[in-house]
Amino acid sequence: MRYLAFMFLFTILGCSTFLRDTCLPSETYAVSDNLYFGRLKPNGIVSEQDWLLFLQEVVTPKFPNGFTTLDARGQWRSDAGVIEEEDSYILNIIYVDSENNRSSIKDIKAEYISRFQQKSVLRTRNTVCATF
Repeated sequence: MRYLAFMFLFTILGCSTFLRDTCLPSETYAVSDNLYFGRLKPNGIVSEQDWLLFLQEVVTPKFPNGFTTLDARGQWRSDAGVIEEEDSYILNIIYVDSENNRSSIKDIKAEYISRFQQKSVLRTRNTVCATF
């Protein structure tokens, strides 16, 4: 069992090192997070004005260097087995990996969940080579 755990850790660390080694000299090793925010809430929807205020008050102070937002439409299977559809916002942030930035992502998710009575915010995280 220890052998498998060691091999798993070695593989993950090796992949991380490989990506860093494949970035061109002009590129920076970075993280690209996509956060998916549903717009339905118990008493209505998250309006465009609500979203812009959330970006201004929560996201911009944590990532003042920039980010990208997209309007989207998604679907999922509910706990009851019903296919649900919902308008949503996607927030993409590319940043240099650090404990502070990872904590900021968690804070953004938590604030959206609290502010707009959400069950969750989907996050995907990828490592990338970026130029700014």
